[in-house]
Amino acid sequence: MIPERRHSWQRPGQFTPTSEQIELAQKFKVDVDLLHLLALRDIQSEKAIGKFLYPSLANLPDPFSMKDMQKAVRLIAEALTRHSDIVIWGDYDVDGVTATCLLMRFFTSLGKKARWYIPNRFSEGYGLNIQGIEKIRAGLTSEHPLLITVDCGISSTAEIKKARDLGFYTIITDHHSLPEAKIEADAILNVKQPGCTFSDKNLAGVSTAFYLAAGTRSHLNASGYFSPAQPAPNLKQFLDLVAIGSIADMVPLAGVNRTLVKSGFEILSRSENIGISALLRSSNIPSGAIVSDDIAFQLAPKINAAGRMGKVDAS
Repeated sequence: MIPERRHSWQRPGQFTPTSEQIELAQKFKVDVDLLHLLALRDIQSEKAIGKFLYPSLANLPDPFSMKDMQKAVRLIAEALTRHSDIVIWGDYDVDGVTATCLLMRFFTSLGKKARWYIPNRFSEGYGLNIQGIEKIRAGLTSEHPLLITVDCGISSTAEIKKARDLGFYTIITDHHSLPEAKIEADAILNVKQPGCTFSDKNLAGVSTAFYLAAGTRSHLNASGYFSPAQPAPNLKQFLDLVAIGSIADMVPLAGVNRTLVKSGFEILSRSENIGISALLRSSNIPSGAIVSDDIAFQLAPKINAAGRMGKVDAS
């Protein structure tokens, strides 16, 4: 007789909930079997269960625990004060596109018209390239424009040097592993770099961009930038992009990512983003009924498609 195969997460015998689990299940209004599953993941205390089931934006780590955040937000504040050109250089995948959109919308909410650039996949390839940097610089009038990369740039040593030689201040926001060669950007936001005390090391590129926006808003608020005529933006409005980019990039949906994505679903259920609303309609996804599979198998492939054909803005 062939013995029944048992998965590593299964315990022998029938699950019998403890009185404490029954009480917690009633308190959180969930099935007790869910608490058993959480216990197998070492999520057992009332506090830990509550944090997992109902993650709150109020519990997110401080943006300034991310290495170089102070440098980055000061560069942005100075660019705003000088009315310098700001350029967002993104990647052509979903993570890069959503990160680019997020920062473009953020700067618009500050009353600043930024520019964006995403390279052609076939003629330029992934990440920064010197020809693209030179082309962008030729169209700018600022003495020291600001170049911000999203979801790329951490390996672009020669390209960042070229940008700085052309007068750019440079901020890299990325989540990929660091190369051995040192990169001489003015500020680097990457939770994987040595000396970064940010508690979660699994952020997507779009989440890193979101944290740059959060740090910038905090810095501008403290410096008196905002007024009744120019109020501080509500960053929660950008979390629909964070949810799409994070799920598409398959980062672990735990910790900071879980909190951001959960809140992002709340925004997706009533999204005012014209592009996302159009994607939801074309995918026959009813408002308020979106789930992670809808992003992974419908929205993300549609956003990815243009980049796969070369240019993300191809009509």
